[in-house]
Amino acid sequence: MQRKLRSVLLVDDDEITNFLHQMLLEELDITDHIDTARNGEAALQKLHEACLLDAMPNKCPEVVFLDLNMPGMDGFDVLEELQHMHINVVPPVRVIVLTSSNNTQDMQRAYAYHIDGYVNKPLTSEKIREALSVIP
Repeated sequence: MQRKLRSVLLVDDDEITNFLHQMLLEELDITDHIDTARNGEAALQKLHEACLLDAMPNKCPEVVFLDLNMPGMDGFDVLEELQHMHINVVPPVRVIVLTSSNNTQDMQRAYAYHIDGYVNKPLTSEKIREALSVIP
């Protein structure tokens, strides 16, 4: 059985998608804290506050489910910024791309950022279990 995660951050510009994914994660009881962000800037701000400022060390997400296609700062921009943030928490922050893109180039580009998984929407309990199975 998967251990309970410290925290999860859902990043998607679609509020309904975030809500549905949050409800699914709550149903699976994989964490006591789920946060959402509707764009890349908000996601990076939440990570900065929770993980770098030590304002909420227990709220630093252990897993980030990140959409690629968002207006403004997209998922690739977030992945680029994450490489420079040097978040040093144990266990580390893991990024699972959660996208509607089946584009092989998007997948290869995302994996070049050393993501921990690539999942196509919609998120299901099976997809969550499979994605989290690689996280110790």
